[in-house]
Amino acid sequence: MATAPSDSSFDLFSSLQYSPTLLSSPENTVVCGKPCPLYMLNYHRDRILQAAHNFGWQDAVSALEASNSLDLIQEKCLTAVDGILTGVEDKDAVAVRLRILISPAASLTAEANLISQIPLTSLFPTSLTPPESTTPWSVYLDTHPTLPTDLTRYKTTSRTHYNTARTRANITSFLDTKEVILWSPRRVDYGREYHERLPLSRRERWVDYAEYTDG
Repeated sequence: MATAPSDSSFDLFSSLQYSPTLLSSPENTVVCGKPCPLYMLNYHRDRILQAAHNFGWQDAVSALEASNSLDLIQEKCLTAVDGILTGVEDKDAVAVRLRILISPAASLTAEANLISQIPLTSLFPTSLTPPESTTPWSVYLDTHPTLPTDLTRYKTTSRTHYNTARTRANITSFLDTKEVILWSPRRVDYGREYHERLPLSRRERWVDYAEYTDG
């Protein structure tokens, strides 16, 4: 078990998507055990549970291991979805990005933001073949290093290191088609997970970051 950071006033969370199109996804049904409009809900519950074990949050561990935990999480998420979609005229044109949060005392909440629809073929790709057409993204390497800690190894609401990197990259909204790569002197952090090599699609083939930059 890791030692909790000195600033322990944070929650654990995981981000996922809500979309009615997921109800018709066989892949999502397999992961969730039944048709579900939430993307890989079981995985996100397990992800938070692993983090709760790491920080020694026993109340949160007990709540997430309870037999009704998935039902409770889905209820919280759908309530947040109903709130964010109030007043939206074309509900089929948008999707909802959710954050499932849990505190050390096992207080469970969900937050919602509108995002653009993501096709099922992108959520559950059948191959790593680069897409024929897609919205291009701008990817920036952060100008400052970020040292890895438990706050970067697990998703927490202590987001200063990510927020400052996004500010330096001039990313102001989750609707922006931009992303920033965090790095340390030892390795690169992309998408909140550590990788020593970053795969990129270039000229209809996959290359890693080291190859694309000639090492």
